[in-house]
Amino acid sequence: MWMACLVVTLALPGAEKTPAKAVPLSDSQVRLADLCVQGMKDGRERLRSGVFRARGRRVVDEALLVGKGPLLPETKWEVYCAFDHAKELLRLDWVQPMPWVRSPKEMDPKQAAANDLRAALGDGTAEVHMVTHKYVRTPRHGLAWTSGSQHVLNQSPPGDAWKHRPAGLDVRALGLLLMVDFDKGKGFPAVVNNLAKMEFTEVGEDDKGLCHLVCVFGKDKELQRQLWLDRTNGYTPVRHELRYLDRSGPVPTWQAKPRETSEVTWEQVSAVWIPRTFSLTLERAPGVKASVELAFEWEAVNQPVPEEQFTPDGMDLPPRTQIVSWELGKPVVLGYTGKKLERSTDSTPPPGTPSLATTLGRLLLLAVVVIVVALLSWRRWTSHRAVDGTSERKP
Repeated sequence: MWMACLVVTLALPGAEKTPAKAVPLSDSQVRLADLCVQGMKDGRERLRSGVFRARGRRVVDEALLVGKGPLLPETKWEVYCAFDHAKELLRLDWVQPMPWVRSPKEMDPKQAAANDLRAALGDGTAEVHMVTHKYVRTPRHGLAWTSGSQHVLNQSPPGDAWKHRPAGLDVRALGLLLMVDFDKGKGFPAVVNNLAKMEFTEVGEDDKGLCHLVCVFGKDKELQRQLWLDRTNGYTPVRHELRYLDRSGPVPTWQAKPRETSEVTWEQVSAVWIPRTFSLTLERAPGVKASVELAFEWEAVNQPVPEEQFTPDGMDLPPRTQIVSWELGKPVVLGYTGKKLERSTDSTPPPGTPSLATTLGRLLLLAVVVIVVALLSWRRWTSHRAVDGTSERKP
């Protein structure tokens, strides 16, 4: 059973809240909390497989980029995703612009330290390229490819974290994720398990079927999460807020403005609720924000996904891409993608290759030698025949 320990007065989103004394929830509130969370879990798990494309963007305030390498304040995304949760299969491709520093040695040390990407782009020491990432996760291994090293596909042991972000995308968890969870690609089972460990302090439902759950967590219960679930739409999470406990005043109070806010819109396809739009905003300080937005276009819902999509040959990689395994802690070449060798378009012979005239001359010389040897052998054979015939005619 989902444990509910405290209750305070139900409030509208964004209202300031003062922590109240511990008051046990009533039996009906405990049952409502259990019903909401279990209904949300059951509803999300009905989405078993699917294929979608998404477009969106990530916006990060420049103050949050200092010291984190060359990154763009605004990045537009194009995403392709295929998944089968029962088989633990995930395919995630996305295209995004990324800055590439042409020659770091030419950058002023102060400029590099301050990560002044705008200046680097302006003076030509950096430029923006469109980069494609492809990632596959299976129970056996992970496969990662980027257009920056387009002729190498890296294979890693299962469970290894991918260095790029997001490291996965489980759409069932949308509306329940913090920004750090989104970047790490946290899956729905892990999110639900974390929710089960939190203490509910508030449970309610309005006359339109919108359920409001509040829980606290952290070492000193200094973090508060608020969830709004739409009971009429399969307990879909439509809004999520995170607040910190402000201890600066004489009485600790919850922040009036959320530190993080998430909103999701949903639609029903084949009796399953799937996300249509998603947004997540993190505000570290007044005016210092990072946000993610995605809009989804679904191609398949709960239909079989060809398993070839989760193999090297099904990832639409350049021909003859080298497959390198890191499962032994060192690179081991396993082979190449594609069933046919790519014909090279470079007509320049490698160094040390003889010219056509030289090759023909060598062949002609070899032919002459063969003919001469054959003639000498024939003459020797005929001479022996002639001698043998003369000796036989003597009386």
